[in-house]
Amino acid sequence: MTTDVKNASDVRTHRQAIREFFSHKSPKALAKIAATSWAARLVLGPPGPRDLIAAAAAIAVWPVQEWVAHKYLLHIEPREIAGIRIDPDFAKAHRNHHAEPRDIELTLLPPYVIRGSLPVVAGLWLLAFGPSRAAVTGMATYSTMTLFYEWTHFIVHTNVKPVTAYGERVRRNHRLHHFRHENYWFAFTLPLIDRLFRTDPDPETITRSRTAMDLYGLREQAAAGTEGRDAGERDVVLAASKA
Repeated sequence: MTTDVKNASDVRTHRQAIREFFSHKSPKALAKIAATSWAARLVLGPPGPRDLIAAAAAIAVWPVQEWVAHKYLLHIEPREIAGIRIDPDFAKAHRNHHAEPRDIELTLLPPYVIRGSLPVVAGLWLLAFGPSRAAVTGMATYSTMTLFYEWTHFIVHTNVKPVTAYGERVRRNHRLHHFRHENYWFAFTLPLIDRLFRTDPDPETITRSRTAMDLYGLREQAAAGTEGRDAGERDVVLAASKA
C-alpha cells in the first residue's frame, strides 16, 4: 500500500526512502521477479563457467541498453508516418516525468512496461543460452540490475543526500539532464557511458534548455493552441453580440 507522500522532495532520509520505494507497485514487482529468479537458480544447482558469462553479460549490457533506451525510445519525438501518429505511451510517460520530476509515480517504471518486457527479456535469455541454468542466471542478474536502476533513479529525485562519490555523480548528472539540457546525460547506473557516447559535456559550456522540462515544447504548443481557440471563440461571441 502506497504512503501519502506524492512529492519526492519530501523524502529526506534513507529509511524513509526505502519505505516509500517499496510501497509502490513497480519496485515490489521488480523485487519479486529478481527474488523468484534467484530462488529458481538456487534450486538448479551450483554455478558453472556459463553462469559467470551470463551474469557478466547482463551487467555489461544493462548500462548500454539503458542509455540507448533513454535517448532513442523515451525521448522519441511524436510524429506522423503515413497518417499514423507515432507516440508510444512510455514516451508520453517520460515527457510527464520531465514536466513533473518530483512526482514519485512518474519517476517509477510504469507497471505495464514491466509486464510487457518480462516475457521479452526471458525469451532473449533463453535464445542466448538455451533452456539452461545460465539463462536463469542471466535473467536473475538482469532483474537485479533493473531493480538497482529503479532504486537509483528514485533516490536521486528525493532530497536524500548521497553518501558516496558514485551516488553524487549519478545525482549530479541526472539533475543536469532534467534541469540543464535534455539532450545530454542519458546514462544512469554507469555515468561513464555518457563519456563513451559523448553526451557528458562540461556543464558550464551548455546553455540551459527551454525545453528541458517540456520535451519538444509540446506543452507550450498545446497551451498556445488552446489560447488561440479561446481567442477565436471570444471573437465569434463578440461579433454575434454586435450583430
